[in-house]
Amino acid sequence: MYEKPLDFTAQFLLKLHEALRESNLSNALIGIEQNSLPFVISQSITSAYPKIKFVDVTNEITYLKALKDSDEIENIRKATALCDIGQAAVLKHAKIGMTELELFSLVRTEMEASVGKRVPIMLDLVSGARTKDGGGIPSNNIIRYGDLILSDLTPCLNGYWGDTCNTIIIGEPTTEQSKHYKLVQQALQSAIDFIKPGIKANEVDQLLRKHLSSVGVYGHHSGHGIGTSYHEEPRIAPYNEMPLEPNMVIALEPAVYRNGYGIRLEHIVNVTTTGCEVLSKFNHQFRKF
Repeated sequence: MYEKPLDFTAQFLLKLHEALRESNLSNALIGIEQNSLPFVISQSITSAYPKIKFVDVTNEITYLKALKDSDEIENIRKATALCDIGQAAVLKHAKIGMTELELFSLVRTEMEASVGKRVPIMLDLVSGARTKDGGGIPSNNIIRYGDLILSDLTPCLNGYWGDTCNTIIIGEPTTEQSKHYKLVQQALQSAIDFIKPGIKANEVDQLLRKHLSSVGVYGHHSGHGIGTSYHEEPRIAPYNEMPLEPNMVIALEPAVYRNGYGIRLEHIVNVTTTGCEVLSKFNHQFRKF
């Protein structure tokens, strides 16, 4: 006989009801993230425990997620170290004639071998003209002499995400490409030097965009918080007036996109009481020698 598929939702609900009974919460006011609670779960709870009331605490949870404790920072540090290994692998393996997919396969192998297990990886890994669009999944596009390679690696290790980006060139950069790479480097460093408690997220965004205003605008955020989600608060964007606080961990990612190529660089920083600590340790290097 064929085995009946396991109903994971039913199993989860059994455990959830058991926890509610053991915690004497059958007459409680329970805070939830409203957009994250599936209907089948809320219906099951309210049917079994009609006196339970839900209240939306999304804003409170979002704020608490933005503030990391020491264990969380250590986990993000380890995930970021995995990013460093991946960026080093891009520099090591990238060569003329290989495809983006072949390069990604080698990079992923080194990242996973370093921790001894499979890990989820969100990424952009694109080359040549594809870099002008800011990213994309690796394809069969063949890497050629003079191509830029943009590698934005976002692995999840033990439930916490890392996120760094580098752009390299196979061959000799043009004068314009070298100039733009240096401008993005300088913009990133200016934001690192600027960050401290009390600075608003949109002030960091404004600084980065002003630094790169002479070479156009980029259509995405200038950075974002990172933790158990790979994009969370504080979002470094024009609309966000959230003040930065110690133990907020942020990925900063200024960029320049031109006709034919794009350059984006990204580091992860932890806001401290006096400034910030850069958690990603790899050096942004443009040319592959």
